[in-house]
Amino acid sequence: MLQKFGNTMASWLQRWVPEPFVFAILLTLFISVTAILSTDAGLIGTLDSWYKGFWMLLEFATQAILLLATGYAIALSPFFSKAIDRLAGMVHTPEAVYLMVVIVGSLFSLISWGWVVLARELANRVQGLDYPYLVACVYLASQP
Repeated sequence: MLQKFGNTMASWLQRWVPEPFVFAILLTLFISVTAILSTDAGLIGTLDSWYKGFWMLLEFATQAILLLATGYAIALSPFFSKAIDRLAGMVHTPEAVYLMVVIVGSLFSLISWGWVVLARELANRVQGLDYPYLVACVYLASQP
């Protein structure tokens, strides 16, 4: 019953809630108009600040992608691939994967949050996982 309700709500939301990009554009316009009306910066100053902020955000996004790409490359290396295989050999049920992702992920995230590759590799090796729940476990483990 709960799964049917969840599927119904997901279907309704997919049909009626706009894509995130629409929200990003609307929020950008709203904040721009608010900044123009409530500060002395004016249109040019607001556009200049948006432009500078965009490039700073792009710099951060590039660093985050680099972190994930290098984490994935490390996970594909022979040494770590064998280690992940050993970890995957210890778990055979989805519940054990969730627990391992939270515990091991919490430890690994003290070093780097690029460890999320572990969850992806475990998801490839263990059948019957609820992928959205696994993503929530990854998110939980990566929080400080």
